Amino acid sequence: MAHIEKTFLVPGYYEKFACKASDCRHTCCQGLEIRITQAEYFRLAGMDCPKDLREKLDLSLHVLPHPDEYAYACLSPDFFGRCRMMDEKGLCALQCACGYEALTSACKYFPRSPRLTRHPSCATSNACEETLELLFGEAEKGEPWHDTKVPLSFDLAGKEPEDTDPRSEEISRFHAYAASCMAGSSLLLPEKFSLLRAIADGAPIPEEEKALSIAAAENSAHPLRVRKEVLSALLGKIGEDYPDLTKAAEGAQSILSSCGEFLTEGDLARALAALSGAFPEVLPFLSLVLANELFYSGFPRSDGLAPKEAARVLPVFALVLVLTLQGGLPQLQTREDLIDLTAAFFRMADLTPFWRRCHLALTEGPGDQNPDALSLSPSA
Repeated sequence: MAHIEKTFLVPGYYEKFACKASDCRHTCCQGLEIRITQAEYFRLAGMDCPKDLREKLDLSLHVLPHPDEYAYACLSPDFFGRCRMMDEKGLCALQCACGYEALTSACKYFPRSPRLTRHPSCATSNACEETLELLFGEAEKGEPWHDTKVPLSFDLAGKEPEDTDPRSEEISRFHAYAASCMAGSSLLLPEKFSLLRAIADGAPIPEEEKALSIAAAENSAHPLRVRKEVLSALLGKIGEDYPDLTKAAEGAQSILSSCGEFLTEGDLARALAALSGAFPEVLPFLSLVLANELFYSGFPRSDGLAPKEAARVLPVFALVLVLTLQGGLPQLQTREDLIDLTAAFFRMADLTPFWRRCHLALTEGPGDQNPDALSLSPSA
């Protein structure tokens, strides 16, 4: 366990964040397999606690098939997808009975995600409805995205990693720029994709007045074209793996059936127009949501991808999100419904290797060589 005290770069909303606890409609404790360290496993396995809690802990604790010191076991949910530690009020029985220090590091800090690069950063996950409600409020008020530096401390599993990458300074700047670019209102969404791709390919981070010309040149050379088969396979996978998204994914598949072989800017614009017709604030909201995802995920190293890979995956990731929301429109009546479906998408995306799955979907290759690959043709 490493105790970290540093100055972290955080989004502007971060200091307003407060867990809703039992007021949360879809608590982050629901449906998740919480991985814990070897030390946490043996501490919980031997901890003195009330009998009913002891029984729940014993049912929950499972050693992983290939354990290591830092991912040794998990707290598995019950048949209904609820954490066995959650009481009838939606509170953590472990914390109530044994105190905050009894919690695992994942339970203490999620949805926060401290990243210890040369310039440490931290955000909260879009999987959390409170995060999305804060972002929706900022979208309604037209508040621009900004970041700030605050002192934070964390007790994290493992040792603080050594930063030996000679490009870490450059990548840290790109990380901060990517979020502000995605949240900005001066470029359309495809132009933002193009600009970030150009920078990942080696173009310098531009002054604001030059951003549009760089984005336009890149977009002209590499317009948005994503093969329908790629999106269909990804939508099928999320609907299969994450039941909360099944209906929306099926609706998205229906929308795809009327599209051509490749989805283009026009298809994205039509999907966004459909969402805007139901929720006028959805465009600035989605810009902030995507900006927060880039900040939270450590983009351009999302799920271990290299900058060029991550920049090419980003439009695919965004298209799957937008199509999923459009596919769920018949069931979306209120702002809370929109937030709940968006949070469900990011519970899937942030808590599974979805970024890498999108990358693999764009890579041709025999399935027996890479069992996670979808073996589809490249998108361009």
